[in-house]
Amino acid sequence: MKPLTFALLLCLASLQCISQNTFTSGYIVKTSGDTIRGLLQDEFREELVSQIKFKPDDNSSAFQTFTPSDIKAFKYESGNLYKAITFVNTLKDAATTQSGFALQLVEGTYNLFSYIVSENTYFVISGNGFSYFLYNSEYNNNGDLLVEGNYVSRLSQLANNCNKHTIDPEKISYDEKEIAKFIFDLNNCISPNTQSTNYYKKPKSQTQIVLF
Repeated sequence: MKPLTFALLLCLASLQCISQNTFTSGYIVKTSGDTIRGLLQDEFREELVSQIKFKPDDNSSAFQTFTPSDIKAFKYESGNLYKAITFVNTLKDAATTQSGFALQLVEGTYNLFSYIVSENTYFVISGNGFSYFLYNSEYNNNGDLLVEGNYVSRLSQLANNCNKHTIDPEKISYDEKEIAKFIFDLNNCISPNTQSTNYYKKPKSQTQIVLF
């Protein structure tokens, strides 16, 4: 291995270790409803689905690890709120019930959450006694369809509750910004007297090192 390549790999490994052990201000919400302020591990979303690391202050070297069964939610001072949710994953032939921390994008008659696994984003919509799991189409390197997405058909089901023609699922791209706006507009259409909030924020860019 060339000395330069080895040095770059060592640098990358060091950066990864640092990123996994840096914390930022926020709070957790216990199952009792009590709020505890402190520091949360940095917001790398794929790492947050199954657990969150928390410590009371900068003087503490030790941290606690909480799972979705331990706490109800956690929120970063920057504004992103993650809630422990349980949903039915219908991506595979056999539907499975899963739990995890998901980012809340919309609150209202219908609530919208998203989470990321293996660089793929998934959405969960809940409200009116129903829950919907949304996913996009997946293709292999040859362009062959592996999984046919369901998000347009699911959003079309919800759009049937609104008699306005301004909500068109066929024109929605599969991203957090557009789906959050769709659910927000849907809430205002079907429940105009009930408050709905769109929490979507443009994701912060993250620097990555690429080795050639």
